[in-house]
Amino acid sequence: MGGANMQLAMVSLYLNRLEDAATFATQSASYFKLGSPNYANAKDIFFLAQYYQGHLDTANQILKELLQIKSMRNNKFMQSKWGFFQANLCFSEGKYDEALALLQQQTELFSDKSGWRLGIKILEMMCIVEMNHDDWLDYRIETFRKLLSDLRTENIARAKLIHQIFKTYIKTGYSWRKTVEMLPEHVMHLRSGAGDYFWDPAGHELQRFDNWLDTKLSALRAVG
Repeated sequence: MGGANMQLAMVSLYLNRLEDAATFATQSASYFKLGSPNYANAKDIFFLAQYYQGHLDTANQILKELLQIKSMRNNKFMQSKWGFFQANLCFSEGKYDEALALLQQQTELFSDKSGWRLGIKILEMMCIVEMNHDDWLDYRIETFRKLLSDLRTENIARAKLIHQIFKTYIKTGYSWRKTVEMLPEHVMHLRSGAGDYFWDPAGHELQRFDNWLDTKLSALRAVG
């Protein structure tokens, strides 16, 4: 039953039925030994379901519980993955400097160049924008470009669009309005989250880039 509930939790997550995902994930975890890989995987889904619903306090508690499991402390990948989750939580809470510091510590994820490392790089750039350090972006954009150029077989179409949007943002003198006017199809594809530009709720883009971009545009409209 633990495995079946985990599958139902994952399906619910992909269907954006977040309350169902949380329920199934909780039921799944109850069948597994505390600290086992399956227990951790079920708790990961529970975390994501809470995070996407905006239940940040609950999501924080889940992470604290996971980080305190003794049997998982030597699992460097999981510890780093949870550190990445924690960075996303900090970002959602407006703690951009803390988020950036956490991202730079998750070196265990760097080897996953087409997955978690992309997520780290994208969120780093988002943090930099939120911290009003646009002048830091040039270097980050270039390292992001080099990372993408090394990936020849993986589907990184979504990440490429994000790179082009950030690059155009710099070229326009840091204007999101002009950037979106110049790249309407890029934004459309990201918002669709489908096909080659699929947004994976269980993947590395917890802070969905197009949603964040929309908040920047909304802020501009609010001030005229």
